[in-house]
Amino acid sequence: MVGGRDGRRRRRVLVYGDVVRRVAPAAEWAELGRAWAQARAAGPGLPRHSALVQAFIATAELAQGVADAEAQASGLDQPGKATTTVMNHLRQMAAEVLSSWTNGFAGDPGPERPWPPLHAETIPSEVTCKRGEGYAYYALYPEAFGAAARALQGGHGLRVIGLRSIGTGLAAMVAAGAKVGTPLTLRPQGDPFGRAVEPGPDTAANLLADPDAQFAIVDEGPGLSGSSFAGAARWLESRGVARGRIHLFPSHAGEPGAAVPAERRDWWRTARKHCVTFDELVRAPSSPDHRLERWIAGVVGSPEGPLEDLSGGRWRETLASADWPAVNAWQERLKYRVRAGGRSWLAKFSGVDALGAAALPRARTLAGMGFCPEPAGWAHGFLIERWRDDARILQPAEAHDQAFDRRLASYLGFRARMFPAPTAGASLEQLAHMLEINAIEALGPDANSAVESYRRGAAALQRHVRPVVTDNRLHAHEWIVTRDGSVLKTDAIDHAFAHDLVGCQDIAWDVAGAGVEFALSPDAVARLRAEVAAAAEHDVSPDLVRFLTPCYAAFQLGWWSMAANAHGGWPDEQRRLQAAAARYRDALATLLLTSGERTGSGR
Repeated sequence: MVGGRDGRRRRRVLVYGDVVRRVAPAAEWAELGRAWAQARAAGPGLPRHSALVQAFIATAELAQGVADAEAQASGLDQPGKATTTVMNHLRQMAAEVLSSWTNGFAGDPGPERPWPPLHAETIPSEVTCKRGEGYAYYALYPEAFGAAARALQGGHGLRVIGLRSIGTGLAAMVAAGAKVGTPLTLRPQGDPFGRAVEPGPDTAANLLADPDAQFAIVDEGPGLSGSSFAGAARWLESRGVARGRIHLFPSHAGEPGAAVPAERRDWWRTARKHCVTFDELVRAPSSPDHRLERWIAGVVGSPEGPLEDLSGGRWRETLASADWPAVNAWQERLKYRVRAGGRSWLAKFSGVDALGAAALPRARTLAGMGFCPEPAGWAHGFLIERWRDDARILQPAEAHDQAFDRRLASYLGFRARMFPAPTAGASLEQLAHMLEINAIEALGPDANSAVESYRRGAAALQRHVRPVVTDNRLHAHEWIVTRDGSVLKTDAIDHAFAHDLVGCQDIAWDVAGAGVEFALSPDAVARLRAEVAAAAEHDVSPDLVRFLTPCYAAFQLGWWSMAANAHGGWPDEQRRLQAAAARYRDALATLLLTSGERTGSGR
């Protein structure tokens, strides 16, 4: 079963996954030094601040990868030489980021400190760095943790503990905000609802050296279980640390999920917590420099009215209720509509890290060919693009005419040609495993024999895969038609980097997805594949398309089923989600249980 660290599902389906990078630590460290120097050399303003934050986040990700590698090599969760070097410098970077924030992105960053050498003898030639979920998807700004930590300035002997992964960088921000030294990091282990930490002996001695010390535990969350926070606090309390000396730094003001034990919920409610929310940080901040409206104004001009929140499915209020598609409201990114310069614009959170900033050039490339709404710019986590007031959602009949077929093929072929993947997504073996798990959960044991050929054939087909930045979101309601008849693809920029297991795939994944989404016949899929191959200027394997088609249906089935489970308190939405899941279940059953032709051998 796949979920986030706290297990985001009830059913036994595979949906979630992490975006990871495998990097050579010494080379990555040198590149980060150059990126940091370049950011510091820029002129004052929000773009410089954003560049500082991006370099800080990338360095925090390397620190996580190095810390995990040293822990694995030594068998002890405590910092070695390389981790110590990176964490010490990360703490200094956090102070500069926080200074830039508090000074309204103005001022001189001061003399640059030397970028120290990395002692890499204790780590392997490659380490695995995980993209921070909050930075990428949930509008988590590291500056919020520095702001929250100011409440602890001047306190007695504060020790800061960051929970890896994302807690690595967030802990550095807390240490900077509280004006204390370099934090330690720990990796929670074990069952998602019962995480525990086990510091190495040197780290344990360091943490417990001062009997009167205060402790800050820092992480994103809480998620469904809150067990990572609880596990770290439990370790401290079991060694004599009074509960009142433990401070939690979560990313939101809510509680863990409904399934947590009553004892843990009571503990969470009474714990000392420090949190600055997104709304407090940028929607209603004390400084006008931090207001999202001002950031947007720097791109499209001053807003002509208040921002209209279209998050959580509220964008559908621009449609007739009968046309409302299902949405996973809890997973939607923040988005706002605004009027400026006599036009409507959409500001959508794309990520505050470097991958988030990369959404802008990709959007410009697609818009330059007329495939998607034109972007105006990017402002510290938000991609700002044209909102087409004159557009409507593509109607079902239009999705089956030749003009749309040509448009779809041209669009997919262009993506395949222009956007090679920076990192590969799930392998075919991983997708086949997902197919097996999700199909058996939905269709019962009859599906087991049906997916056997996919399990056997995955390795042979892998040689045909050319990973690109796939769309991964070809649902019919994501296509709009403007007043002049132009067909545009919305939400086209970054789903290949979403918080799921799919990632960047061969363009055959999108061909397969189109076949499922538009209920195309086998002949229509074959024509689309050939036209996409022509536009891409390389072959698209028909065997690969056939292999990926049930994988796509199984993934969507798992995604919408889990979303339906999460919307029990919203009956109307839950019914829409259940209907969407049922449609994918029917498609999967047709493909696996009634299809006379099954793919898997690659022959």
